[in-house]
Amino acid sequence: MMLVSIVVPVYNAEAYIERCALSLLRQSYEELEIIFVDDCSTDAGPELLRKTIARFPERNVKILRQPKNTGSAMARQRGLDEASGDYVIQVDSDDCVKVDYIEKLVAVAQKNKADIVICDFQYDYGNRQVHCHVNPPTDSHSLLNKVLAGSVHSGLWNKLVHRKIFVEHNIRFTEGLNMFDDKSVFYRIADQADRIAYLSEPLYIYNKTNEGSITSRKRTRAIEPALMLIEQMEDYFSKRDASKDVWQSIEYFKVNVMRLILLYNPIKDAQKKEESLGSFSIRSVVTHPTLKSIYKLMLLSYKAHFYPLVSLLRRLIVNKV
Repeated sequence: MMLVSIVVPVYNAEAYIERCALSLLRQSYEELEIIFVDDCSTDAGPELLRKTIARFPERNVKILRQPKNTGSAMARQRGLDEASGDYVIQVDSDDCVKVDYIEKLVAVAQKNKADIVICDFQYDYGNRQVHCHVNPPTDSHSLLNKVLAGSVHSGLWNKLVHRKIFVEHNIRFTEGLNMFDDKSVFYRIADQADRIAYLSEPLYIYNKTNEGSITSRKRTRAIEPALMLIEQMEDYFSKRDASKDVWQSIEYFKVNVMRLILLYNPIKDAQKKEESLGSFSIRSVVTHPTLKSIYKLMLLSYKAHFYPLVSLLRRLIVNKV
């Protein structure tokens, strides 16, 4: 049996950590190493976690505490550094998983000798659940392009990854990049993977009842990390002589970021942030694979310097959000 390491960054997750931990401790797969990394929580979450773990003495579990609060990226990296499994997967502390989550992912990995196994996931709204069909391509180059453009969710929690990819290619989380931390790692994993497999079962349950998630404040905070990530991507691919379609996919990501900039900044501030973003073409707006028409119209109006229409569209969009 292969050993699987599960890494769970924890910060002030008192309301959800017991449910998360129980879903991992009750896994049908036995060869597990579960690593919780407490990023200096100030609530009762860590104590509740210890009590929960004590009920499962047969499980191989570690609780690590960061010396100071550094954010999710370095908490994930600490867990990854401590991991000894053949495969590794990340789980967020406010989510939970189905009892056969690891068992089914491992079975697919073994059958296909896969470097990455991706499964579907389920949004949990409390009163209803929604099956999210990932349908990723299973060749590395196509997956890379879809991850860069945002057409395939880059969360690491529905992706079992062979740990050798992290080790052999020195793939690490970026300190300070605590939003898009999954994406900052997964595009490099996808770029280096040889074999990718897909399981169309929603084994991961993503908690959408914790709705500080979809707020304009969080979306505003995403802009600076996104600009940091674009710089990282461009540096990485400039050293790898990337193909035109990779650079096109990065442009699609830039378009997504410019959409956020326009929604939550005055035009003058948006123009300043656009300088940090770097150029993207009108073609990238028009051909963007996932962008809604109203956003395309807003971005095209901005490119045409038709700012009154930009302001009108922004009000329409924000009032709906």
